[in-house]
Amino acid sequence: MRDKHTTSIVAAAAVLSFLLLAGCRELPGKEAADQQLEQAIGNENEDRSFGDAIKETIDGVAADAQQAVTDSAIQLADQAMADGVQTELSSSAAIGSVTKLTVDNPAGGIKVVAGSGDQLLVKAIITDHEPDPKQNWVDEARIFIKSNGNESQISVHPQSSPNADLWKWVNKQTGDSNFTITYEIQVPDQVTAFTLSNNVGSVELRGLSGTFDITDNVGNITLQEAVITGNSRIVSNTGKIALDMRGIDKNASLKAKTNVGSISAEMAPELSYTLKASSELGRISGTAKGTQDVNGGGPLIELNSQVGSISVQ
Repeated sequence: MRDKHTTSIVAAAAVLSFLLLAGCRELPGKEAADQQLEQAIGNENEDRSFGDAIKETIDGVAADAQQAVTDSAIQLADQAMADGVQTELSSSAAIGSVTKLTVDNPAGGIKVVAGSGDQLLVKAIITDHEPDPKQNWVDEARIFIKSNGNESQISVHPQSSPNADLWKWVNKQTGDSNFTITYEIQVPDQVTAFTLSNNVGSVELRGLSGTFDITDNVGNITLQEAVITGNSRIVSNTGKIALDMRGIDKNASLKAKTNVGSISAEMAPELSYTLKASSELGRISGTAKGTQDVNGGGPLIELNSQVGSISVQ
């Protein structure tokens, strides 16, 4: 079993997501209002654009309400994960021939920033949410940087069992595993591929250039000062995605998607790209719905939110 604390957060968020997504189909009065509106427009042959505008307003208000609930749930989860006794671990490794970073974190957070030199620098902050003075399992925890070819995988394991799942190991030792881990990683600029997976908590990347494959089940994803050099994907099941795009190569692409959550994208003014924006329930601002060429068009950037707004600057 994975830790009880994290399981409760995941369960609550999963229920929230289910209810929100189910609510997309029939919010109080929304479906009936939409049907009546469309029928009236059809019967009276009114201007279609007026009806579409009203419908978009209804959808936008509903999405805003659901986004507020989602934001509150994520804030509560962040607060819950912040409470407890913290232990900081650190490690480093020569970068060698590594060009790809992989992190799979069940609960906590991941932060990756551009570093300097030829060292991969890693901090792991373990937060024990229900510390027991009689248990000293955290003394066994160590950061492992496992490199294979051009890839480095970062994780935390028991020193005595370096291949064991830490959550399962702690649960076996103590009968509980109520903790989270937040990684803070600095990478040299030769690292240009990032595969990061986080179950509960935020993911933040800053000042990086490369190909990105980022997934987060419950939490916000932030990509700052980014240059996209390959086909990239950013997915949050429940949470916001914030993009600060400084560049994108002509043969690259980016797909950003949330099931429940907003997407904000700030593009460098000189960027040439083709933008495709879509939201099933939510406002789109700064661009039109559908596909648009910007500065003559170029590599494809797709922004999709099932429930939530999309804004482009």
